[in-house]
Amino acid sequence: MRSSLKYTLAAAAVTLCAAPAMASVIYNNDPSYPPMGDCSFSTQCAATTGAGNDFAAQAFTTTTTEKVTDAAFIEVDKGTRPTFVTYRFYTNVGGLPGVLLHKGSSPLTATVLAGLGLGRYETRESFTVRTFKLPPGSYFMVIQATSTSIDNYLMKGVASSGAAETHNGGKTWTPNYSSVSFPSVAVTVSGLP
Repeated sequence: MRSSLKYTLAAAAVTLCAAPAMASVIYNNDPSYPPMGDCSFSTQCAATTGAGNDFAAQAFTTTTTEKVTDAAFIEVDKGTRPTFVTYRFYTNVGGLPGVLLHKGSSPLTATVLAGLGLGRYETRESFTVRTFKLPPGSYFMVIQATSTSIDNYLMKGVASSGAAETHNGGKTWTPNYSSVSFPSVAVTVSGLP
């Protein structure tokens, strides 16, 4: 019994020492309250409302070189959530996405943050980014959610600026997001130093 306990403790110590590094937040723009959102970034909503090949974007800045590994956005839904995201990272040129630096797609992992009543939920949609490095500078994270529901609303963020939107897959961009001109959207970019 005693040797079994020693082995278990030794194995636990090795496991703790070998634990992977935890991602740290590079940029976070919390959702604003009361909750406000727009569904244009979702493929089903864009197709239904005629928004085209819509992507939402949020500007962020790094002061050191960062290794991006993960990201997330906050959306409001009625229980049918997006399942996949197409993401892109661009340089920031004059307050709009400029040069495409990195792109990919990933399944989403949903975490319900709150029930909002009337069958609606505030949900954090997290995803893995194919790891890449960003030197100090100003950038945009760009997202498009794949969903079978029109009821997936990207939440307005608390930042007073930084949002952009395209209706043609990134050929042209306009400042703000949605028909009601959200100045920012609720996103998080995480990584390793």
